[in-house]
Amino acid sequence: MEIKVTDYHQNSGIYSFTIQDKTINGITGINQFDIEEIVLLKHKYKGLIAINNQELKKEDINQYKQLISVIKEQIDKKYYSYKVYECMYEELKRKKIDIKDPKKKIIDSLTAVDLDISYLNRNIRDLSSSEKKLIQLSLAFLSNPELIIIEEFINKFDLKTEKYIMLLLERLIENYGKTIIVISNNTDFLYQYTSHIIITKNQEVLVEGKTPEVLQRVDFLKRNGIKIPEKVELTYIAKKEKQVKIDYHKDVRDMIKDIYKHV
Repeated sequence: MEIKVTDYHQNSGIYSFTIQDKTINGITGINQFDIEEIVLLKHKYKGLIAINNQELKKEDINQYKQLISVIKEQIDKKYYSYKVYECMYEELKRKKIDIKDPKKKIIDSLTAVDLDISYLNRNIRDLSSSEKKLIQLSLAFLSNPELIIIEEFINKFDLKTEKYIMLLLERLIENYGKTIIVISNNTDFLYQYTSHIIITKNQEVLVEGKTPEVLQRVDFLKRNGIKIPEKVELTYIAKKEKQVKIDYHKDVRDMIKDIYKHV
């Protein structure tokens, strides 16, 4: 689902940006959650929003909102005393999802995130951080959303778990055509995993575009107080101080090889 926002008034700022369809979009910056509020239409509709090149009309807003699921940084603590299946049924009830076979829907949602039915009888509080996150993804899938918004959630994971979850998200895009937004202050993470990025500052969009192109604009980002991804900064220093022609890389092994070869 592509979302194109033009001149949207939010918290005394005016925003224009595009959420790219069927990809992982990164959002960062001081006012990053303004973007989420706009996408979710948290406030009065003030601006032009086009969904897949069609202007969103007021009579279609409720239907539009049903196409979006939000995954918070932490699973709701009210669910900690629940078993997974109780959590799933509660979410179906909360979202008013009326289907003939809720059990099949729950199992399908678990399967979509590589969890088997043995998880249904496990207690939420006993799950690991990564398992809780996968349950959150599964809960998001219950409503079959076209857009999934994920708030900061990767900080507590080791590198192996981080890669696994992001590969899973990429597979969800490929297999189910989902659009994903990840909101994060971690520019290293965004550089590694997102394709499109929006950076906010002073209640507006500072810059947006293809993630590598945006986050390799080191001087521009420094002037605006945006943290430079570590891999980009190391390469930038090597290029500037050693005057060598090396490329920017996402894989640290490729970066080291290139620096070693030329420096």
